[in-house]
Amino acid sequence: MYSNKQPSSLFLYDKIDSTNLEAKRHASAYLEHPKVFIAKEQTSGRGRLNREWVSSSKDGLYMSILFNSNLPSSNISSLSLISGLSICKSINKFANNKALIKWPNDIIIENKKVCGILLESIIYSNKLSSIILGIGININNKKFENELAQKATSLYIETHKIIDCKNVVQEILKNFSFYYNRLLSNKFGEVINEYKNLCVSINRNVTIKRLDGDIEAFSKDIDSKGNLIVITNDFKEMNINSCEVVVQGIY
Repeated sequence: MYSNKQPSSLFLYDKIDSTNLEAKRHASAYLEHPKVFIAKEQTSGRGRLNREWVSSSKDGLYMSILFNSNLPSSNISSLSLISGLSICKSINKFANNKALIKWPNDIIIENKKVCGILLESIIYSNKLSSIILGIGININNKKFENELAQKATSLYIETHKIIDCKNVVQEILKNFSFYYNRLLSNKFGEVINEYKNLCVSINRNVTIKRLDGDIEAFSKDIDSKGNLIVITNDFKEMNINSCEVVVQGIY
């Protein structure tokens, strides 16, 4: 993230409320190097739209990366896709290339969620001052109970192998650093094609969840800024950048 160097500060916890909350407590406008926070267990894990991320098991990986950035705030959509791509590719090293991306950055295997990503930003003067990339991955979970069993999977369930979380962390840091520097070098246009090749949300029937009501549509493409382009049932084209989008047939 900074000249492709590994983060100089690593914080490990047996149990914490949330690695993203801990990252916020460390956020500073004068952060010299990225910081990484990893916990074996979270008591208040959260995903997108403030949903609970079940993280009581020590079989998962719960981590947050905190770093400063001078990117314009308009780049948040691009950064979201960069995060999904880098982590999907990291997971694929351990999952026999079975992982795919549900726009913008949920990672799925066999239509079940294996990883959630929560990107948070602290904006000052229209610049992304501090960025927190929160990552929750189901790694060595043997099974899931009740409703989760229909929606969630783990690397162990998919591969029947115990995976060392440290190896997954190293792969994530390497790949995110690479793609983030591509974004800084104005090469997002090249990266977006890699993303599309792994994205299951294109050319699918989708439901756009909005406060004023759901919209049924067909997803057409992803534009140069990372927005999902959809055609509604009444033939209107929309660019979606922040709404929840449900893909038919996926958890």
